[in-house]
Amino acid sequence: MQETKEMKSPAEKRELIDTLIAISVVSRRLARKLEMQMLKEDKHGQNERAVDDA
Repeated sequence: MQETKEMKSPAEKRELIDTLIAISVVSRRLARKLEMQMLKEDKHGQNERAVDDA
């Protein structure tokens, strides 16, 4: 990755930091949502197998 040599203003730096924080927060929320969905599907699959085995 190539770095640029231009200096960013403090406002531009703050905006970049805020954007990175927002991306981090959204990615964590999506990961939790996916994890909960996977757990829900696992439980649903276990319930179906228990009924099928009976």
